[in-house]
Amino acid sequence: KTASKERVCNPCSKHLTDQATHQGCVLRSCVNLSAKQNATEVKALAVACKCLADEAQSGSPQLDEEGVLEKVLMNLIPYTRGVDPQIQRQAVRALANLAAQETHRSKTMEAGTVPILVDMLASQDDLLRLQAARGIALLCSEEVVRQALIEMRGVNTIINTLPAESDEGQAIMISILEALANAGAQYRVLLREHHCVFTLAACLTTKNAGVLEKATNILALIASDHQARRAIFESGAVTA
Repeated sequence: KTASKERVCNPCSKHLTDQATHQGCVLRSCVNLSAKQNATEVKALAVACKCLADEAQSGSPQLDEEGVLEKVLMNLIPYTRGVDPQIQRQAVRALANLAAQETHRSKTMEAGTVPILVDMLASQDDLLRLQAARGIALLCSEEVVRQALIEMRGVNTIINTLPAESDEGQAIMISILEALANAGAQYRVLLREHHCVFTLAACLTTKNAGVLEKATNILALIASDHQARRAIFESGAVTA
């Protein structure tokens, strides 16, 4: 009886665990993030953020309980900036995983995650940039996210960095550009003005079928605007 009692997770009084980090419990991970004794412990904080990212990815039912998602976001967001990269990567990954759950998107956006993710698109850390792009790709069907991409120069960042990205990074970033192109003529004009056709032309030589398909789709949409056709011709896309 004593052993069982010791294994009960105090924050939720539901989970049984033998692990010191109490992995598998969203509330315990929040406690670990807010604990003063962990304030300078990089490993402990990274583990806590990873646990939240994993729980968000698996769709933990705890996140549907009243007030839990708000608590998670409140504890995660301070670790998206100005911390060790190990912590930051997992915190941003957690935000991206929350954005992947349709039921959590509204509150995730309301917590101020969009500017954070757009800002991280310019990160020099490959993993951090990839997770940020993934989060934006999941949210860019929302007008407020598309506007943030424009106002914070996120579109320009994507266009400039896309050619040098990994296959996975290219696939995610070009899906953001495709979402913008599909969102209306004003976004297609914006992409053209940011010389997106040159980036897309460069993508036409890729062996990644998914990236190739999206690049040609975007070019086809941009070509529907008569003024863009000269730019497409000059980019070498026609020859490619």
